[in-house]
Amino acid sequence: AGNIAVAQAYSGDIVQLQADNPDLQFVVPESGATTFVDTMVILYTTQNQKAAEAWIDYVYDRVNYAKLVSYVQYVPVLSDMTEEL
Repeated sequence: AGNIAVAQAYSGDIVQLQADNPDLQFVVPESGATTFVDTMVILYTTQNQKAAEAWIDYVYDRVNYAKLVSYVQYVPVLSDMTEEL
């Protein structure tokens, strides 16, 4: 085993690892970095569109979404979440 100098990782994973090792740092290079977006979709062939819509509404409710973001430590995709977080 040894020290890792560089790693490509999700920001939320690094934040969680920092709880065990505060010396761990997350740095975005000045030249930039890759980004990702998780999305939810409803297929047009779905058997239960109302339930799918209700699930998405539940997850993206600002209070519920704040709980999720606080747990996984990922950057929120909903704008202006400062008050909820």
